[in-house]
Amino acid sequence: MTWFKKQKWWLLLNGAALIVVIVVVTQGSLEMADAADTFDPMLTSGKWAVRFLLLSLAMTPINTYFGWRGAIRLRKPAGLWAFGFACVHLAYYLYEYPLTTQFWRVKEFFVLLGIMGFIILLAMAVTSNKWAMRQLKKNWKRLHRLVYLAGILLAFHAMLATSTKRVFLRDPNVLPELILYFLLLIVLLAVRIPLVRQVIMDVGRKRPFQLSTD
Repeated sequence: MTWFKKQKWWLLLNGAALIVVIVVVTQGSLEMADAADTFDPMLTSGKWAVRFLLLSLAMTPINTYFGWRGAIRLRKPAGLWAFGFACVHLAYYLYEYPLTTQFWRVKEFFVLLGIMGFIILLAMAVTSNKWAMRQLKKNWKRLHRLVYLAGILLAFHAMLATSTKRVFLRDPNVLPELILYFLLLIVLLAVRIPLVRQVIMDVGRKRPFQLSTD
């Protein structure tokens, strides 16, 4: 019972992500790609990749500013789920567009940004274990700081992708949502700057509340 109590947030995060994956891969359809009002698994999985990446980036500030130590334990699984959804997104992309057309599509700037962001997430997922930490030593932290770059690349990839006819028809309101995610990303990066962090800590030294440290 004690184990479940300590792991409740971890279980909730992974359980919710698993349900979302099941919904995405079972409810979606790639047929009639230019049709409106159709659930698009490629578009939806990409949005969830961005959401979980933002969630992963939010864990450190939550721990820093609200004192919830449990947030740190959720940073890794949230990041891995971001990579998982990115894999689903890529799988649908490769399924829809034959390999013979990939060379030409890579020339599209938003596709190139997506590939670059995916490569960074791949490198981080592969090295998200203790063995890799021991082997890379100080370079491990340097590598995983690239998550900030990955966030920026994927945010621009997503926003630029909305210019395509398919995305616009399937989800005409997606751009404001992605702009909101981009602004949130900027905030999550800004609060990591030492000077900004110090100012916020000084202002909020007398916090009206503090999250549980469990």
